[in-house]
Amino acid sequence: MKRTLAPGVVWLFMGLPLGGQQSLPTVAQCQVDLKYFDAEIQRSSVRSLSALRQSINHNGGPPRLLDRLSARKLGKRSVEMMACALVDRDRLESYTETSDALTSTIEMREYDFLKRHNLLSEFYAEDAKGLR
Repeated sequence: MKRTLAPGVVWLFMGLPLGGQQSLPTVAQCQVDLKYFDAEIQRSSVRSLSALRQSINHNGGPPRLLDRLSARKLGKRSVEMMACALVDRDRLESYTETSDALTSTIEMREYDFLKRHNLLSEFYAEDAKGLR
């Protein structure tokens, strides 16, 4: 299935700062970063959502590559991959898949934070009331 970027997504990412860059990244830089980020994700055994959760909650042992990156760093990488999807349309699916994996890591950390601080029930109660 061919993926495309919705116009709103394009607008959103055009306005976000990319780690101090004033313009979109080059295709060459995007391809280097995609290869590097994908290698980190693969070394972290992130091949599915269950593997991603195990990567985050590894119960001891040395931290895995994605565990060592802050949520902000993961977010910046995700935004960069979406910007790359704008300049290198031939690899659109690869960039969005990598961005999705990075964003999923952040989302699981957020979920675990809500759970650890007993905020899930408050979240669900507010959501049920339509507060978003």
